[in-house]
Amino acid sequence: MTGPRPRQSDRVLSSNAAEVPDRDEALRQAAAAERLLDEARRKETPDLLDQAVDRLERALALIPDGDHAQAGIQANLGAARLTRFARSGETADLDGAVAAITVAARVTVEGGSAADSDLAAGPGMLANLAMAFRLRYELRGNETDLDRAVELSMRAARVTARDDPDRAGRLSNAATTLQSRFEHAGADEDLATAIGLLRQATAALAAVLATQPTPPEASDETVGTSAAAETSGGGAGAGEGAGETADRRRERLVLDHAGYQSNLAFALLSRFERYGEPSDLNEAVALDRRALGALPPGHAAIAGRQANLALALMTRFENQGEAGDLAEAVTMARAAVAATPADHREFAGRSCNLSLVLLTRFERAGDPTDLAEAIAAAEGAVAAVDSRAPERARFLGNLAVLYHSRFEATGSLTDHDAAVAAGRAAADGTLPGAPEYAGRLSNLGFLLRSRFEAAGRLADLEGAVDVCRQAVAAAAPDRPSLPGLLMNLCTTLITRHAYTGRAVDVDDAIAAGRRALDGLPPGHPARAGYLNNLSLAYGHRFELLDEAADVEEAVGLAVDAVRITPPGDPDRAMYWSNLAGALQTRFDAAASAPDIHAAVVSGQQAVQLTPLESAHGPGFRANLAGYLRNQFEADRHPAALDDAVRFGQEATRATPVGHPGRAGFLTNLAVAHWRRFELGGSSDDAERAVAAWRAAADTSAAPSSVRLTAARAWAVSVTSHRTTGGTADEEPPDAATTGPATSPETMATSGPRTDPVLSSRASSATATGADGYAAAVELLPLAAWHGLDRADVERVLAEYSGLAGDAAAVWLSAGSAERAVELLEAGRGVIWGRLVGNQQGLADLADLNPALLQRMREVRRLLDGSAPPPSPVAEMSLIDDEE
Repeated sequence: MTGPRPRQSDRVLSSNAAEVPDRDEALRQAAAAERLLDEARRKETPDLLDQAVDRLERALALIPDGDHAQAGIQANLGAARLTRFARSGETADLDGAVAAITVAARVTVEGGSAADSDLAAGPGMLANLAMAFRLRYELRGNETDLDRAVELSMRAARVTARDDPDRAGRLSNAATTLQSRFEHAGADEDLATAIGLLRQATAALAAVLATQPTPPEASDETVGTSAAAETSGGGAGAGEGAGETADRRRERLVLDHAGYQSNLAFALLSRFERYGEPSDLNEAVALDRRALGALPPGHAAIAGRQANLALALMTRFENQGEAGDLAEAVTMARAAVAATPADHREFAGRSCNLSLVLLTRFERAGDPTDLAEAIAAAEGAVAAVDSRAPERARFLGNLAVLYHSRFEATGSLTDHDAAVAAGRAAADGTLPGAPEYAGRLSNLGFLLRSRFEAAGRLADLEGAVDVCRQAVAAAAPDRPSLPGLLMNLCTTLITRHAYTGRAVDVDDAIAAGRRALDGLPPGHPARAGYLNNLSLAYGHRFELLDEAADVEEAVGLAVDAVRITPPGDPDRAMYWSNLAGALQTRFDAAASAPDIHAAVVSGQQAVQLTPLESAHGPGFRANLAGYLRNQFEADRHPAALDDAVRFGQEATRATPVGHPGRAGFLTNLAVAHWRRFELGGSSDDAERAVAAWRAAADTSAAPSSVRLTAARAWAVSVTSHRTTGGTADEEPPDAATTGPATSPETMATSGPRTDPVLSSRASSATATGADGYAAAVELLPLAAWHGLDRADVERVLAEYSGLAGDAAAVWLSAGSAERAVELLEAGRGVIWGRLVGNQQGLADLADLNPALLQRMREVRRLLDGSAPPPSPVAEMSLIDDEE
């Protein structure tokens, strides 16, 4: 296990504080430290690195003040502490490195805008100081450190002579620093400049390899203090030629050239993820292959190059779908981990890479052994780093994603709790100013929202909205990850609107979704998912406000999502289903037969691409049942109604009794059965319709709006049929309100099951419809609950106006005046209680005790239950990839 090691350097400093200056001894200690440092880098031995730092600090204590060699010792001490920080994550080493190299270079620590005249060091010291500032930025997120790192690294590259063998390394370091700033701020010119510098670096080193004569072999004793100051210079291969043979030097240059190709591949991957240009992705894979192929058998860098190639191949598979890429990615990632000792500083990162690649394959093929191996690798990554190491938060975030994937596969809430705990630890372990902080907050928001959908904890949903808002606020306005953060907020607000009915959430969701889409470059791989989710938000607002422009926008966005998604993409079925839903909504509004026909075709596409036992299988079939029923209403073809019943039965049988999403499925199935009863007169269809409505209304885990819709449809349909005789030409009451309901979180079974609800026979009292009215009135207080804003309360009450009076009339007709009065008074009580006094009471309570008001709202929502959102969304979970 890697982590902070005991330091002897502090004791050396204190014991040497009173030593008599001795220049010769100081130079001997510095030279010995340089040899130790070179050996420590070559063998990756922490003890040798500690000894090098100790000797350099002793040399500083012995060197006389003002001696010209002092700067070189300070520079080497800074380089040594930088190396030790990279291995241990000890922040004292990073701050010490900045201080030591700053003294050597005579640059103010806080950066500012020092002029060239302030610098007394060569480009090597500038490059090291730039690296120290960049590492400190990555640890603490201070933009001043990042800007200073860019300034210094660019200056180091600029002042390095064109024929200097270290020029390529300094160009590469400057490019890496610019890419860090691009990842933080999203400035396209930073990424473009970084790629240009890396191309220069590879070309410069290729020129050195081809034309520069090999220097004569030197003795191992030719390393001195002045050389040591420049040894720490700028990147791979900098200044290492003093004691090399010609063959060794050529080998090193070949390997350095491959390293710059690997860096260029990483930058091209970043540009691909930004713009989606396939040529960038293909070039990145080719460069990673060359970088790996340049290494001789047994070379220590092979594992790192294998890990890089694995990620590039995985990315190409996700975007181009070549199975060979994914298979090779798994092979490479496994080989990288197998070749890395458990105490190696890169073991955790490579294990994390392996977990990502295996997760990708699991998501495509569904092999549980891949998921188990991925989780084991992710847990190994977390265990391999000290609790104080800055990279541990990244590994925890990745582990959270994997636990969530296992929850989705098994339905285990224990895994979901573990995912939330790991996601929270990842966010808590990241400094608020760090560039990854916003992404980890957004991940936590996604996990909380998902747990709410699974377990109905309203505190999770509220927490998800809060955390997603914090994530957006924490991100810089032009940061590349901002669109993803905004889309996560959008989907979370859509979910809260679906469960609580808050109108303001829909407007906020659309605003966030629009910003996300506008911030996404054309051709970006995530664009289809963004279009899909924004379409859903517009659909929700249309249902709320009935504005034609909203449904047109919903359909247009959904069409675009399907159009730009290639065949074979695993999300294509979801986009087809949501397009069908948008077309259904427009059909409900305008009764245009082409819309319902197109909805059926789109719904069939979704079903054909989705097995029944998969997570979306039952929901997509329930949706298709609704579209087919509406197609029957438009065309009067009985076959469409029979298909609607068949798909509705498949959906309900594949969903456990009591599952919150099942209430919507039952409601759709009930309407299809009832229409078929009206068409053919089968009492079996009538009884099954009533049983399904009743079961939906009784599903306590479902939202009150779904339950109330089912109860009223049950009551009005049965009563209307008994009153009118039920001709086949009648429109079923509330047909539009019982439309498709999709469940993204259904629990599949291995096959059809016996359904005790649907196999039962409705009682004669239920068949009158009176019990349906009673159930609807009793559910009205839940739909118009106290926590809604006044406008939302008025909307709900207007939608169900007359319900209590109709219920009383039916019960009077049944000969029960007492029950009629009870229901009438219950309905009137809801109206007066909500519109007259209660809203002002809540306003007063909000002023007096806002915490109590919030708790009251949470309890009410918990009592109302939970269910999956009405349509599946393209998840925007962010994964911290290995860099």
